[in-house]
Amino acid sequence: MNQQQVKYTMARIDTIEKRKLEDLKKACTVPAKAISDEELQRLLMEGKLPAKTEIKRDRYHTVAVSDLFDVSEYINFEHVNDDYLPGVEAIKAEANRVRDEVMLGDNAVALALLRAFAGE
Repeated sequence: MNQQQVKYTMARIDTIEKRKLEDLKKACTVPAKAISDEELQRLLMEGKLPAKTEIKRDRYHTVAVSDLFDVSEYINFEHVNDDYLPGVEAIKAEANRVRDEVMLGDNAVALALLRAFAGE
């Protein structure tokens, strides 16, 4: 490959890697959960929220219900699940393998790896 072809191939690998990482993040993202203040009050009054055994008090903010009671079943921030990091590592390893083949290996093998990486 000449220099322009290598540059194009590297840019293509970067684009495919970025797309795969974005797709993985979408697939592994757990959406946020929230309930209304009225629902939280009802759960508290009914005794359905267990008290926390250890309270970490910060003097610089007011105490919230979530500081005293375990509300994790009802309220949660958006986060990624446990499959995300191994997936990121696999995608990055595959992209690096294709990059190495482009720079150091055979053109035909590099093209085949690029097509496999792109899912074509």
